[in-house]
Amino acid sequence: MITLGVWNVRGLCSLSRREEINSLIMKEETPLFCLLKTKAFPSNIQNYMKDLCDSWNFHTNLNHCNKARIWIIWNPEIVNVNIIEDSHQLICSEAEFLITSHKFQFSAIYALNKGTERSVLWETITSLASRINLPWILLGDFNTTRFHDERVGGADPIAQDMEDLNLYIDACSLSDLRATGQNLSWHNNSKTGNLKLRRLDRALVNEE
Repeated sequence: MITLGVWNVRGLCSLSRREEINSLIMKEETPLFCLLKTKAFPSNIQNYMKDLCDSWNFHTNLNHCNKARIWIIWNPEIVNVNIIEDSHQLICSEAEFLITSHKFQFSAIYALNKGTERSVLWETITSLASRINLPWILLGDFNTTRFHDERVGGADPIAQDMEDLNLYIDACSLSDLRATGQNLSWHNNSKTGNLKLRRLDRALVNEE
């Protein structure tokens, strides 16, 4: 069994955070890991990689933003990764495990806040779906919920946002990978009693 990882790290400036990520990767023995919301400037990336996994390869979406929002890092002794497409909200790659020659598509998602901005991401994913004929997993922060019971507290969800997400999931023949543990993965860390919980993070897979 191969373990994949994704983590919304909310910044990599802290050495302790980078060491925490390295410890998790070593513990779980995962050869392919995605980092979201890294807030890393180009000048810092090489130094950060030394602390994360010095001998690993990596790809960021810096071509689309001034600070890296998405990284994919991988162990080249275990997995070969070819980048298919990247954007402000996505990195899509084809991965091959060298021992078994097993191939699959891996997309790291970090969607933007506004529905109008996310529509560009949905269009990109729909376009990719028409070209992909391998097992495909999309992991990350979609920044909106699918259903009303995926949120607690705060304003009611925007119906159009949920509808857009569900329409593209159906159009691409994707489905939620079964999850365990905490379902509502995001919270606003409120200390005043105005707690908000959301399921923004998910893994979607195709039939293959």
